[in-house]
Amino acid sequence: MVSTAIRLLPMLFLLSAGCAAKPGSAVGDGYRVVSESAVHRSIGETALTDWGLKLGSSGREIRMVVNPKLRVEEYRIVPGDSIRIEASEATGFAWGARDLSERLATKALMKREVLAAPKTDFRALMVDVARRFHSVETLKSLIRWCNVGRIRYLQIHLTDDQNWMFPSEALAGIEKLNTTGKSTYSRSDLMELQAFARKRGVTIIPEIDMPGHSQLAVKMDREKFKIQGSASTRCLNFASPEVRKTLLAVIEEVAAVFPESPFIHLGGDEASYSDAGSDPQFQEAFRRLGPGANPDLVFLDFLSEMAEKVVQLKKTPIVWEGFSASDRAKKMLPKETIVVAWEGPYYPAKKLIADGYPTINAGWDPYYVVNHYPYEMFTTVPLERVFKHNPRRFGVVDWAGAARDPAFEYPDSPLLVGSMMCWWEGYEWNAVRVLPSRIVAMGERLWNPSDSTEYSAFLKRYEKICAVREKVLHPFTVKSAQVRDFAKGEFSGSAEIELVPGPGLSLAYRTDGEAPKAKDLGKPGRFTVSESSVVSVRAFRDGEPVGDVRWMPLHRVTVVPHLALGAKVACSGETDPDFAPSRVVDGVSDQTSGFWIGYPVPQTLTIEMKRVEAVSRIEVVAFWATGAASKYRISLSLDGKIWERVVDAAGQSAGSTKLGYRHEFASRKAKFVRFETLQGDVFPPPMTRVNEIRVF
Repeated sequence: MVSTAIRLLPMLFLLSAGCAAKPGSAVGDGYRVVSESAVHRSIGETALTDWGLKLGSSGREIRMVVNPKLRVEEYRIVPGDSIRIEASEATGFAWGARDLSERLATKALMKREVLAAPKTDFRALMVDVARRFHSVETLKSLIRWCNVGRIRYLQIHLTDDQNWMFPSEALAGIEKLNTTGKSTYSRSDLMELQAFARKRGVTIIPEIDMPGHSQLAVKMDREKFKIQGSASTRCLNFASPEVRKTLLAVIEEVAAVFPESPFIHLGGDEASYSDAGSDPQFQEAFRRLGPGANPDLVFLDFLSEMAEKVVQLKKTPIVWEGFSASDRAKKMLPKETIVVAWEGPYYPAKKLIADGYPTINAGWDPYYVVNHYPYEMFTTVPLERVFKHNPRRFGVVDWAGAARDPAFEYPDSPLLVGSMMCWWEGYEWNAVRVLPSRIVAMGERLWNPSDSTEYSAFLKRYEKICAVREKVLHPFTVKSAQVRDFAKGEFSGSAEIELVPGPGLSLAYRTDGEAPKAKDLGKPGRFTVSESSVVSVRAFRDGEPVGDVRWMPLHRVTVVPHLALGAKVACSGETDPDFAPSRVVDGVSDQTSGFWIGYPVPQTLTIEMKRVEAVSRIEVVAFWATGAASKYRISLSLDGKIWERVVDAAGQSAGSTKLGYRHEFASRKAKFVRFETLQGDVFPPPMTRVNEIRVF
């Protein structure tokens, strides 16, 4: 059975707590930050404000004291009438102020001093803003959550086949081809974002993906950028000196726009360059590189030249694992280059450290959160698995292929520099729905695994965090009689929405999936939604934004009654609040992403109906958007002990549809239904997604 804590968790940050307090209003008795450094004082004040604590010249003193003996990121909190936070640099002060603010805001007692430092130096979240647009407002919201999770880096994947979001003069005009119709972020946007992150201990890492994932550049100038003779339209002609010159200029631009980032990520993955050898530029590169040269060697030569440029700019290059293991690779790439291990088809994770590469663990299990483009499907392991993960374990969701070791554990080595969680392809409203709990869970594990408590205790702490931040960042109430649960956002027919602002505030909202601006103020606070929509709401005071945008995807659905509607559901494996087992008996199957995720298969769901019923038909609506087949077995029981199998769909080949699979059999009495899911045809095979199990 799914615990109450798990069921409530998504509501705490998606559904308004009904607070009418002003952001920055008193949670304690008021505080004042004292420091010889204006930077450190600002960091302390930002943390207090983010947690809703009152600032005042007569409040309790919090003194920020530089202690050069502490390591980078390490901090000490010494309680007393005057609370002291010690650190050696700004990031340590950010974590210390964040720790203290949480304790003060959640009324956690602190009777003795706290000394804390991370066990893992590189802790990062990557956000893909190039497949689907993410507003600056959403990136700021994620930065706030990175601060909560003590995630030190936010990597922004700025370019891909769909959109180019970096403002470049070297590739001027490329943004006109963006599929979203939106332009790049402005330089002032990115500078503002970095300043916002800096106050919260977060450093932004820019990523320009090259030479693959570059369809827009090829489309902009085929003669210059396309590999002649190759069918590929997604890969730049990396043998061309002119192309390389342009990309080196882009790297210089990136370094100038992100001066504080110690890293530049160069991409380097999934570069498709079939038949590249017929291109004259490649033939010239073969002559230059000498006997045995081939396109793969040219790729290494290109990647090495780009990485050397990053090193010359006094930064560290990062690349995805996208080249094959070889002695030449070890010689050519700058030794400073960090490789992100993500799946293993190019360079198996177990070989990277053995071959001497500094490595970041971004294995799919548990670090990938994919909201698949172009449809609404998620590939992500359950939150419980994220919380319990071993940072040294490299896990792959798709187990097919010899290079994809499903559970390799890295040796204890300084070359394993840390971990990165990757948000790929998703909508921004899903990012702020799904990522916060994962950011905090990952951050807790990476900061210091020995500090982590039981999963249930983590959920309770996270609930408290969400409750506090909900009041501060969303100071308004959202009401609707038709939308019973805003965590799911489901309604039938139409829904009347009422927005009630906190004192002194005005609300702006939109229903088209765009972040509200000041120009959206002045609309009536009551409106009706008749079709599936993405509603966004933000508070303003005197025309200036307050808090974060609240994103509310609302789904018009049809509820289908059946005997197991609202029944108790127990899962044999790890659970997730956003994709909970209870989803299979909520009566809704036409909300595309309203499914239960079971991973790894086999998984078993046990449905306990309210009473003994005569059962003669079961309908299974598995994830249907891709039309792939789902495989499972179903058994019935009167007492939950003795089971009779009534459906064996282990060999089912028919694709899933919106109507679901229909299984009829001779009527028998049952109170329990057991659903055993098996490896199916939906990617990835070891993960299952079921929208509804209807019992008749």
